[in-house]
Amino acid sequence: MRRIGMMVRGACLPCALLALATVPLHAQDSDTQPGALSRAHLGRVLAVLRLQPEAAGQSCLDSLRDLHKTEDQFKALQGKTNNPDLGLAQDVLESDYENSNQICGADADRLCAAPSGIKGLQGACGALRRGPEGGR
Repeated sequence: MRRIGMMVRGACLPCALLALATVPLHAQDSDTQPGALSRAHLGRVLAVLRLQPEAAGQSCLDSLRDLHKTEDQFKALQGKTNNPDLGLAQDVLESDYENSNQICGADADRLCAAPSGIKGLQGACGALRRGPEGGR
């Protein structure tokens, strides 16, 4: 019985991380900010994975966790005036977005390539392919 409970909680983890991943994306998504295209692309990747959260591999989930930690650290530094570490934090944040795009994007690409009857998947995969970056 305990093992079943652990499996259910573990199965919910991808759903929770994918749902949480959208909060900062919408809050920070602006064409005037550096990395806006990277954030927008990650939003399209996650839109695909949200349709079947089990398709997100552990590497994707780990990269999203790292991204959220970096976002929190960056937000904390933004509140401090004249912080010399802000530029470095911005670089690390952009790197984390790129990593998540690459890692989670591979999972999304596999899901898009597999035959599926998942409602909305074809549209999400089309949006991923048509993105402003012209794909990856």
